Amino acid sequence: MIASHSAHPAEAGVVIVGGGNMGLALAAGFAATGALAVTVVDPSPERARAKLPAGVAVTLIDSPAGIAGQPGMIVLAVKPALVPRVLAGYRSLIDAGALVVSIAAGVGHDAIRSRLGPQARVIRAMPNTPALVRQGMTVLHGGPGLAEADRQSAERLFQAVGATAWVDREELIDAATAVSGSGPAYVFAFAEHLAAAGAAAGLPAALAAELARATLVGAVALMNQPGAEARALKRMVCSPGGTTEAGLSVLEGQPGLAELLEGTVRAARERAAALSRG
Repeated sequence: MIASHSAHPAEAGVVIVGGGNMGLALAAGFAATGALAVTVVDPSPERARAKLPAGVAVTLIDSPAGIAGQPGMIVLAVKPALVPRVLAGYRSLIDAGALVVSIAAGVGHDAIRSRLGPQARVIRAMPNTPALVRQGMTVLHGGPGLAEADRQSAERLFQAVGATAWVDREELIDAATAVSGSGPAYVFAFAEHLAAAGAAAGLPAALAAELARATLVGAVALMNQPGAEARALKRMVCSPGGTTEAGLSVLEGQPGLAELLEGTVRAARERAAALSRG
C-alpha cells in the first residue's frame, strides 16, 4: 500500500541525490531557510562537505541506506545517464510517499515513472548555477497525479535559491534549459570575449576583464529595476551617430547577435530533446 504523504512534502525533509555543484548549491540554499532537514547522498561525502559553506546544516552520507526516517522529497541531482541506476536505491522511500524532483536535463516524466511505477509523483525542475549565490532561476513542470501541495512545496523549496516559473507542457523544459539552464554560460562567454576584444583594442588584459565584469554587473542591476526593459535600456545608451551605435551596427548586423543566439538556443534545446529520447 502507498503511504499517504504530508501536506507539504518538503516539511518532512529533503534528500538530494548527488553532491555536484548544483546539488550542493541547492543543499546550501535549502538549509539556509532553517526550516528543513537536508541530507545529501554522495559517494564522497568528505569531498562534498569541503565544497559547502562553513556551518551549513546539511547531513552528508554515502548511500541511501544511511537516510534517517522518511523524507518528504527526493531531489535527483545526478548526471542524466545515472538516473535509471540511482532510482532503484530510493524506490522504497518513493513508494512510501516521497515526492520526486528531477533536475536531470533530458530525463522525462515517462522515463522516471517507468522505473518507479504510475503511483510516483514527479516534478521536473531546471535550476541554473546562479543558485550558488541564491540568484538562480528554476523552471518547473509537474507530472501526472500531483497534489497542489506538491507544487507549492517544490516552488517554495526552489525559491530559497532564486526565482521560479512553471511551464504547462513538458517539452518547454527543453527550451527553458536552453535559455536559463545553459544561459549563464552564454553570459560568461560574452564577458570573456568582450574582455578579449578590449585587450585587442589595447587595454591591459586585467583591466579589460575588470571593465567587462563591472559592465555586465551594472547592466544587470539596471535591468532589475522595476519596469526596466532591455530594448529601452539599450536605446538609452545610444546617441545618434555615436560610438555605441557604431558598435551595435556590427553586433546586430546581418547575420548578427539575434541569429547567433537563436542558433545557440536551438542547438541546446535539440540536445536536451535528444537526451530525452535516449
